[in-house]
Amino acid sequence: MWKDIALWIGNHVAALAATFGLGGGVGIVKFLNHVPAPYEDQPWAGAIFDTLQDLVSNKRIGERRSRGGAELRTP
Repeated sequence: MWKDIALWIGNHVAALAATFGLGGGVGIVKFLNHVPAPYEDQPWAGAIFDTLQDLVSNKRIGERRSRGGAELRTP
């Protein structure tokens, strides 16, 4: 039983590693280009968003949303 569980977990971990290691980079870049900007009142989310956007490109660094739905640019 434990051998089957370990094999199942190992297969899923191997599949995830192959996805993110071999071809997942393109998907992650596309995802980060289309993910919505964080709200302006969430500084921690803005810091993470800016860091990830810096890894992809610098086009969306500083972009935030208001709670009303408008997109804002911070200097």
